[in-house]
Amino acid sequence: MTLADVRDFSRRLRAIRNKALVHIDKAGVFDPRKIYKDAGIKNSDVDKTIRALWAAMQDLYQTALGQAYRRDSYSGADITLLEKCRNEISQRA
Repeated sequence: MTLADVRDFSRRLRAIRNKALVHIDKAGVFDPRKIYKDAGIKNSDVDKTIRALWAAMQDLYQTALGQAYRRDSYSGADITLLEKCRNEISQRA
């Protein structure tokens, strides 16, 4: 993943932030799913970006402090289940 990829993801995420979370879009308030769809962010985009940024932060930590960042192990294997639960809840609303 390149810096240009991160910038593009950030731009698309900012559109969601501005229209759905902070500055509520007058047209989008009645169809918030459209805002997310228009941004074109897939779960795989989120996963790829988080993993790339996490690797970059670990490298920076190692470089700055001379040791690996200690953390709990998390595989992300539950993301699909969480997504399914979110979709079921949103369908009820």
